[in-house]
Amino acid sequence: MVDGLIELAFEQHRRRTLRTIEVLKFRGTRHLLGRHELAISDQGVAIHPRLEDLLDGSTRPAGASDERMPIGVHELDAMLRGGVLRGTTSVALGFSGSGKTTLGLHFLNAGAEAGEPGVLFGFYESPERLYQGAERVGMNLRKYSQSGLFSHVWQPSYEFGLDQLGARLLSDLERVGAKRLVIDSLDGFRQAAFDPTRTIRFMTALLGELRTRRITTIMTDETRKPSGPEMEMRVEGISALVENLFLLEYMTIGPRLRRLISIVKQRASMHETTAREFFLTGRGIEVAPDAQSAAEVVAHSDEFSSRHNEKPRAPEGI
Repeated sequence: MVDGLIELAFEQHRRRTLRTIEVLKFRGTRHLLGRHELAISDQGVAIHPRLEDLLDGSTRPAGASDERMPIGVHELDAMLRGGVLRGTTSVALGFSGSGKTTLGLHFLNAGAEAGEPGVLFGFYESPERLYQGAERVGMNLRKYSQSGLFSHVWQPSYEFGLDQLGARLLSDLERVGAKRLVIDSLDGFRQAAFDPTRTIRFMTALLGELRTRRITTIMTDETRKPSGPEMEMRVEGISALVENLFLLEYMTIGPRLRRLISIVKQRASMHETTAREFFLTGRGIEVAPDAQSAAEVVAHSDEFSSRHNEKPRAPEGI
């Protein structure tokens, strides 16, 4: 007999509990189906609809752009033929310590220098630690934060669900009028998901909205190996969603740690197809001017691997 029926519930996943709300019936009115996040705090009740239901993207298609957005690393921008295209999404893929976050800081610093506001949406480093780390490599993001050209949004990945994170991100992008975004890292969204299979649907909706807003994005993602052909992304299917993919590897050659960067893909654009060696210095990331040293690193690595993979010979007479 009632016109509306609303159900409040708890969902549990391992040791985490999520409050949800679902409109089961709302007579004569269109409403969003499914369960949505509900949070209760000292501010009252907040509801965060499922992002993929809220952002269908059907009415505002994103237009293509030929404008280049420099990363801020001179030789890498040359490899990209001037930078990434505006409104595209990139993934910087590499093992822990490979330089992914530093690459993202270069991107935001280059934007701030050009007068383009940027946001770092991070899960691991507090603002003060991030500012100190940027200063060690010659980037004064603290100054740009004070002038409104840089914003650091930080939260633990376990504190919020996917939809609350998505709402927070889009709200902060709107607040600062952001043109550039770095998500550090994609794994933060994966850990926030109560249903891991939903992560790819959520990211599809989120990246579609970022393209619609013409926000150029770099996401970092960690691999399970420092180098090698079996470099895999933790969120299955994400590589098909992004336009650009950068691979950062490192390997030990004798007593030295050597780093390589390569452009796996840059959709709808020419790019350099050979890897180059790069260095983490007091000025941030510096990329070698050509591929010669990278070829030497790969040759030494292959030689080292073949030596250590050889089966030991049995002594003569046995």
